Amino acid sequence: MNMTTSVGAVPSPTHSANEFLAHETECRSALKPLLDGLIDMAESVGWSRRTVASTLIFLAAQHVSVSAGPSTSSGT
Repeated sequence: MNMTTSVGAVPSPTHSANEFLAHETECRSALKPLLDGLIDMAESVGWSRRTVASTLIFLAAQHVSVSAGPSTSSGT
């Protein structure tokens, strides 16, 4: 059974990136309900919470790696 839903809104940060701890904490608070909803949706159609969580970790790391782009060193 496929389950679809609209993605909720993500509020803009109120702390600047220079305020690292407050900025990170605020981001976690903003994304947690969305992540909880995504995990709940996946679990409701048969995926285990552990599998979903490890897949999200993998995808997040992959996303960061792709965003960083290839190394700028030429190796020579």
